[in-house]
Amino acid sequence: MNIKLEVTGLKRTEHRFWTKVDKRSAAECWEWTAGRHRRGYGKYSVNRSTLPAHRVAWVLTHGEIPEGLLVCHACDNPPCVNPAHLFLGTAKDNAADRDTKGRANTPVGERSAFAKLTDSEVLAIRACAAEPLKALATRYHVSAATISRVRHNLIWKHLDAAA
Repeated sequence: MNIKLEVTGLKRTEHRFWTKVDKRSAAECWEWTAGRHRRGYGKYSVNRSTLPAHRVAWVLTHGEIPEGLLVCHACDNPPCVNPAHLFLGTAKDNAADRDTKGRANTPVGERSAFAKLTDSEVLAIRACAAEPLKALATRYHVSAATISRVRHNLIWKHLDAAA
């Protein structure tokens, strides 16, 4: 989504935008005080379009957002529009930032609703390296490919960190 702000009326748009922001010190979050999306991100209407407020803040202070890039929050606070807290990145950059900060909410291992193995079963599979894949697959009711992926630490990686 590329944001185009018309040059005519830009000052008015800019003034109207910043009146909806609780500006604090440069280091603090500047929270959006108007409407928000369900996930907490501010929403701003301009040129008959509703846009994410943090993206509008970026355009007003830094200019256009290059195609394919996101405006990410360094502060992890969705309603924040402080330009000092925003940075450009790809979806991959944003996911890496989330993971580095430990914000991934996806359950891993046996806590996942899709898990067919328990943590103890995975550890047992890794401990019996000599047993054939098919035999283990039959015992644990999974495919031989799953057993192979467990053995090669391609899945259930979180158990390596605990070991």
